[in-house]
Amino acid sequence: MGFSGFNGQIEGVNTRFGQGVYRFKPDGKDFEYLAPTSNNTWGLGFSEDNNVFISTANNTHSAFYSMPASYTKRTLPGLNLNAVQKIDGHYDVHAMTPNLRQVDVVGGFTAAAGHHLYTARNFPKNYWNRIAFISEPTVKLIHNAIIEPDGAGFKEKDGWNFLASSDEWVGPVQAEVGPDGAVWVADWYNFVIQHNTFVPRQSPTEFILPLTLADQKLGQGNALISNLRDLDRGRIYRVIYKKAKPYTPISLSKNDTPGLLAALESDNMFWRITAQRLLVEKKIRVLFLHC
Repeated sequence: MGFSGFNGQIEGVNTRFGQGVYRFKPDGKDFEYLAPTSNNTWGLGFSEDNNVFISTANNTHSAFYSMPASYTKRTLPGLNLNAVQKIDGHYDVHAMTPNLRQVDVVGGFTAAAGHHLYTARNFPKNYWNRIAFISEPTVKLIHNAIIEPDGAGFKEKDGWNFLASSDEWVGPVQAEVGPDGAVWVADWYNFVIQHNTFVPRQSPTEFILPLTLADQKLGQGNALISNLRDLDRGRIYRVIYKKAKPYTPISLSKNDTPGLLAALESDNMFWRITAQRLLVEKKIRVLFLHC
């Protein structure tokens, strides 16, 4: 949810909240606002052990959701504990070109989107449930965020780039593991990424908008109106590891309980979660015995 927030009714109850993370059931019931975030919440991902990670706009490309914010209110006076904890370990991005258009957090993560860990086994072992893919369309790259345990929480380290481009139209906004164990990337592919503009400055250390963009009109919500926006097209990439094992497609059905149970042992979390969902929808109870 972005900073504009929500103000309306949910299940007949007047509800208002700002930027943050929340959950609800597939039928829209039992809405629960869990915790606030620092800005537009553009990325949400889960680890294989169900830890929750978040990326936001404006200089928080990696954060850890630890518990509902209602629990943090029970801490001792003077003890400030954030339910969503900023864990990113660095500011800078590693762009391949100086021709960037950023409004704020210049040279950093101003539009971090997606936070998906590599949750399959086709890539090398150092990726497994450890490296998260965080897109930054304004600097034309996907960042490797190394997520490591740190006490009861986590910390992030700079793993450089998973993908980067000097093409001024490239703007990846999502990267996550597909059913084949490859990483699938959604590229907005747009010359103008930012929502609005600012007055260009003369400092050589700042990334500034070309005057042709700065002179454009602003529309609803102060959004930049530009004929350089492409509203119709985008690109999808599939990034594979050359030494990956061959992929054998899986077909799951609610009517095949043995097949669903077998899929719970897949080394790709995509298939485990899909099988689990189908079992839950079928109302099958599974008892696991550990010897």
